Amino acid sequence: MASSTIEEAVRVYALADTDLTTLIGQRLYWIQAEENPTLPYVTYQTISASYPGFAFDNVNAGAPRIQFSAWSEDRYVALNIGNVIKARWRWFNGTIDGVAIMMTETTGPVVIKELGVTGTAARDVYQAIVDVIITYTDPA
Repeated sequence: MASSTIEEAVRVYALADTDLTTLIGQRLYWIQAEENPTLPYVTYQTISASYPGFAFDNVNAGAPRIQFSAWSEDRYVALNIGNVIKARWRWFNGTIDGVAIMMTETTGPVVIKELGVTGTAARDVYQAIVDVIITYTDPA
């Protein structure tokens, strides 16, 4: 049985990348950042998940689409973080924290959005979006 969930394994693998941690430190959050986070940072979440057993008749297999969002006040920093994430996850296979990753695939280009943040901390914030499909098995 895997020692981690796929979400935990994603965090372990992402934070093992010194190119990424140089840019964001440990500021990688599941779904939503803490209140008033220091920029830049990254959030990630499962956007869609395939049903177990979709591949190889293995009920312990899955292929979720994980979406990473890099957040920064600088458009080019957000884009750079997105490109680092995309490079890290392109065609990886191996074991991460007990989860057997059969293949990863990044989908589409890094997408940039400009978002205004209102309130006392009014500023422009850029979001770079990267989608990754992770095919994995849990040998349980």
